[in-house]
Amino acid sequence: QFKLDQGLHQTRSGLSLYWESIVPADDSKIERVLILFHGLSDNVGGLTGNHMLAHAQNHNVAVIAMDLPGHGRSDGLHLYIDEWHAFVDQAMDFVISSCKPKVEAWSKVAGRPLQLYAHGESLGGGVVTT
Repeated sequence: QFKLDQGLHQTRSGLSLYWESIVPADDSKIERVLILFHGLSDNVGGLTGNHMLAHAQNHNVAVIAMDLPGHGRSDGLHLYIDEWHAFVDQAMDFVISSCKPKVEAWSKVAGRPLQLYAHGESLGGGVVTT
């Protein structure tokens, strides 16, 4: 059993970034939180979505992923990265402004601080390691 959620995150620069989360139905059962960053030309609905579901179902992991700028349902020119650090800043804005409050809320319900992990595939790996 799990819960699905989705929405748009408005960045400080005005971009709307589409995100999805898959979370165990009982928040108190969450053991850790994983943020996934997809690869070039991918999006949350692709391979990333399958990984999200598997982690949530099999490992009591709350999984959050978003379409990077210019990908999927997020704003931006398709696959265009004007400046790398500005691109990464958009993703970090999402983590700090949107993911961190979710992790804090889930930690309260779980009665303990939850560890937060990030995983990136291809382009997403570059985002995670920058």
